[in-house]
Amino acid sequence: MKKIGEKEGVEFAAMPFGSTGPAEVALLGKHVDMVAGDFSPAFIEAGQTRLIVLFRDERAEEYPQCPR
Repeated sequence: MKKIGEKEGVEFAAMPFGSTGPAEVALLGKHVDMVAGDFSPAFIEAGQTRLIVLFRDERAEEYPQCPR
């Protein structure tokens, strides 16, 4: 995320979480604007969260519209 911010001229305030669960809760509760990590696809499919980018070498079959 730091490299993306530097490249795009955006500043991020890091808020580390001990695991994915608390990060998901913070995102769903609108305590943070975005998170990076492995999250439940159920929230994406339900429209509660939006997938912006995947940190993978290959495109995800289940999310073909998402950049990698």
